[in-house]
Amino acid sequence: MPATVIEDPLAVRFILRDGSELVAPLDGSANPVLAHDLAVGMAANAHPHGGITAKRSAYSYATAARQMVAELAEQGFTGSAAELTRPLLMRYWLGGSFRRESCTRNVLRGFDRVTAALTEHDVVLVNAGSSAGSARLPCHRRACS
Repeated sequence: MPATVIEDPLAVRFILRDGSELVAPLDGSANPVLAHDLAVGMAANAHPHGGITAKRSAYSYATAARQMVAELAEQGFTGSAAELTRPLLMRYWLGGSFRRESCTRNVLRGFDRVTAALTEHDVVLVNAGSSAGSARLPCHRRACS
């Protein structure tokens, strides 16, 4: 398996395309439930199923996931990925960079592929769209900021 979620401490262990290993820590967040859901989504985006193929892309996705958890916690969000709302996501994505939006959209898509937790929710509709900045580079091409 190219990536697995490590429960304690929370992290994602990647076996990258070149055979190297990387552990991306997600523990110690203000919202461990959301952090776990995003870890599941990150693992689902590992090579060969997604765009996480190298250390740089793994770091970008991990950074974006940690930033998302921290910023949404600052806004008072304490729920799981299934509890994210369309307005909350839109506000979050509009306040950040295209690369961070791209990473977190992909992570949520991966989470939904694995769990189907978003399919009955309006989040899947907003997550299926593309960004207004879609001509810019995707997350794995540059570090998320």
